[in-house]
Amino acid sequence: MDMSLVVTDNKSAFAEQLAQTLSAKFAPKEAQRLREFAELFFDHYPIEELSGHDINDVIGMLKDAHEFLSSYKQRRAKVRVFNPSLEQEGWYCKNTVVTVHYNDVPFVIDSVRMALTNRGIAIKRIKNLVIGSTRDTKGQLISLHQVDETDNKDAKELLIHLEINRHSKTKDINEIATAVRRAIADVNLVNNHYVKIVEE
Repeated sequence: MDMSLVVTDNKSAFAEQLAQTLSAKFAPKEAQRLREFAELFFDHYPIEELSGHDINDVIGMLKDAHEFLSSYKQRRAKVRVFNPSLEQEGWYCKNTVVTVHYNDVPFVIDSVRMALTNRGIAIKRIKNLVIGSTRDTKGQLISLHQVDETDNKDAKELLIHLEINRHSKTKDINEIATAVRRAIADVNLVNNHYVKIVEE
């Protein structure tokens, strides 16, 4: 059995493999931080979708997502479209990856999906995660946690991780990012009008 491949027998086995590999690859504090994030990221993730993946690529995806969340000062949507490579990101994915970080507001996920499908782009995989956050005054991440639905003051953030059919041309990648940003801008207009109607 190739021990570098993800164990998909059950979530407990996967969690153990992930923890062992993190401990081997990172310093204790970084490994602990990523283990805690993994509990959130993979909470409702269909592990069978990782079948055949290298555990190091899965950890690379996890670390990349965590770093993407690390700074969020202006509360504006962050969109990244890229092709992960061992040389640049330290992990590989055969698909193009689209990552979105924004406030948890209505319609964002569906609007992002529509922005892609309307362009004839096939979505291979999608993962969305709503998390609670604590940040300093500069927007730097202090901690992430499960959302407390009873606490209206809890800062709720949304992370969307999508894999789409591969695009290699810079022009195509930029156009995809622009389409996603425009979709989120439209969502803001809809939500702002909705709030005004309710207040009236």
